[in-house]
Amino acid sequence: MRKSILLLFFLSFCNPVPSEKDIKSAKSKTHTLPVFSITIDEKYLYSADSGLFVKGTNGTIGPHGDTANYYQEWEFPCLATFHLSNDTIFSHQVGFRIKGNSSRNKPNKSIGLYWRQDYGHYSLKYKLFEDRDTFEFKRLKLRSGGSDQTATILNDLILSRWIQNKTHVPVLAGRPVVLYINNEYWGLYNLRELFSIQYFETYYSANKNFVNILFGSPELPGVEEGERETFMQEVLAFFKNNDLALTENYQIATTLLDIDNFVDYFIIETYMANWDWPANNMLRWRDETTINNQKWRFALSDLDAAFIKHRVNYLWLGEFYESAEDRIEFYQGGFFIFDQLMKNKEFRIRFFERYLYFIDEVFTTPHLTAIIDELVNEIYDEYPAHQERWPYYNSQQIWYSDVMGMKTFQSERKKWIRPLIAQWLNEAKSE
Repeated sequence: MRKSILLLFFLSFCNPVPSEKDIKSAKSKTHTLPVFSITIDEKYLYSADSGLFVKGTNGTIGPHGDTANYYQEWEFPCLATFHLSNDTIFSHQVGFRIKGNSSRNKPNKSIGLYWRQDYGHYSLKYKLFEDRDTFEFKRLKLRSGGSDQTATILNDLILSRWIQNKTHVPVLAGRPVVLYINNEYWGLYNLRELFSIQYFETYYSANKNFVNILFGSPELPGVEEGERETFMQEVLAFFKNNDLALTENYQIATTLLDIDNFVDYFIIETYMANWDWPANNMLRWRDETTINNQKWRFALSDLDAAFIKHRVNYLWLGEFYESAEDRIEFYQGGFFIFDQLMKNKEFRIRFFERYLYFIDEVFTTPHLTAIIDELVNEIYDEYPAHQERWPYYNSQQIWYSDVMGMKTFQSERKKWIRPLIAQWLNEAKSE
């Protein structure tokens, strides 16, 4: 029995149509970046009973143990308008939600935009991202920087672009934009795709009625879409009850997991030294019915805590190796399946061979440098106005230093980690 989700729509309360004054005002501002403007009834932002931007009186418990409206999964209608080079590209009524996890309690919040037929448009049909061939979107996210707000605000976007189309792991495309809400300047955001049923339907031809999306530790995953019982009974139980050192058991494991995807995913997360992982920010999915999608795959979700300068020698490979003094003990459970697979010699060789390939061919310094420089150039002139709007963000000087620090991290990381991986590969082969 699939999980049913009851969505509450409030169309009868608000039909936010922007005035000519609103549209002209947003267009008239001088910005080199694209401009998103949102028009929404302010009671859905600030009222005590339903305001998504306030603690309010009708909240639910968040990850910090506090209760607030902004932890709710409420969806309200708004009018989203996109301006590019002073032209209005589209203006659609869509659903408005707060997105994120622990970052929801920050003053500047991430926003989800949801296209539905009930709002008048089933999807957005426009090529939003130059590095994607996709022309149709049903879910988008305006990302405030998440837990990276007081550092680079670009970490996740930079690192996602770095590996996009080079691995077996799905990533989210994105671009910087300027946001206005009810004609008030809201600052810099990263416009991103959103992992959802619609994402996997678009990129993997998944059957939208049978997609399961799970998050968190594999030992007790949360459910984003669908159900988790099949994963726990078929996948988790198998890894708990069988010795993966045996070839026959490893072969069965390859029928449950997309091993190419699994290997690439763990290489990316561990090389980038993502401190807020693996039990957190771990997303996996599958389609129960489509043959090509029946194996579980992992998706890259939230790299805000990756590539941090003081963690350049941070490496956590579950029970196999650890140089991560400040790791979060609770996250050990996120390595459960990886730990079982590392008992198998064939897998270890495969993992470390692929790791060396990534270091040499995927994690290339010139490509990363070009992405950093391009994105910094795009938002540099806009940053002072953004920081004035949100004074708790770093000064432009500190922000710039943090972004440039990613280049230093890469230079030192590559030199430090490659000899270790080469050593472990040789040891695995000689066993």
